[in-house]
Amino acid sequence: MEIFRQEEILKEFLEKEPLLTGQIIKIKDTYERYERIDYLLKELKRVQNQIKEFTKELENAMLDGRADIAVHSLKDVPTTFPDGLKLACVCSREDINDAMLSMNFKCFDELPNGARVGTTSLRRRMQLLALRPDLEIISLRGNVNSRIAKLKDGEFDAIILAMAGINRLDLSKEVKYVSVLNTIAAMGQGALGIEAVDRADILEAIEFLNDEKSVIETTIERAFVHKLNGGCQAPIGVSARLDGDKIFVRAILGTPDGKEILKNISYLYT
Repeated sequence: MEIFRQEEILKEFLEKEPLLTGQIIKIKDTYERYERIDYLLKELKRVQNQIKEFTKELENAMLDGRADIAVHSLKDVPTTFPDGLKLACVCSREDINDAMLSMNFKCFDELPNGARVGTTSLRRRMQLLALRPDLEIISLRGNVNSRIAKLKDGEFDAIILAMAGINRLDLSKEVKYVSVLNTIAAMGQGALGIEAVDRADILEAIEFLNDEKSVIETTIERAFVHKLNGGCQAPIGVSARLDGDKIFVRAILGTPDGKEILKNISYLYT
C-alpha cells in the first residue's frame, strides 16, 4: 500500500518536473523484519514499546540525507516532527470513511450476533462495540492482501478497512460486499501527507502537490488530537469538512470497549 502511494506521488512529481529525477527508497520497518518470527507475535505486548514506529525510520532516512521526502498515510503521522523536518504537503483527499468488507453480509446491520470482525484500530473497535456490544472484535494484522485472504478463508465474518485504501487498490472486486460504516474517521484519514526536509528548494519543488481544502480540514483534525495528547492508535475519531465558509466537525472519543463515549458535532465559521 505504501509503495503504491509513493509511486503515485513520484509519477505526479516527474510529470510536473520532467527535467528532474526521483527515486523510491524502500525501508523495512522493524515489525516487517521480524514478523515471520513466531515468538514476536506471542510477546507482542512486551516488545511493542521497544519497536520504533515506521514513521521514525523514514524520518531517520531524511535526517541522515538518504531521502528528501516521505509519503505517509496522514492518519498515521504524529502531530509533532523532529527539528529539520516538517509536514510540507497534504494532497487532495480521498474518501474518508471506514468500510466493512464481507463475503456473506451486505452491511453492518446484517452481521449476526457474535460475529467475528477484524480490525487493529482502537478507534474502530470503540465505535463498533458502542453500536454492537455482542460483536467479537479480533486483531487483524498483516498487509492488505493477507487481510483479504483471512476474510476469504473464513477467519472473519467481516473486516474493517479505510475506504481510501479500498478505492486506491481496487479491492471491491476481491470481496462480495463492501459497505460504508457510519463511524467517525481518524484524523487525516483519506489524505496523503508529505513530510520533507525543511529546506527551501525541496519545499518549493513539491508545493504544487498541496491541496488547500485538505490542508484546512486535516489541520483542524490534527490540532484536535494534539490537544488531547492522542495519536494514531488512540480511540479518538475526528472529521472536519469544509463547505463554503463553514467547517463541519464531528468528533468522538472513549474507552476501547465502547462502554464510555463522548461525541460532539459542531459548526465552525471561517
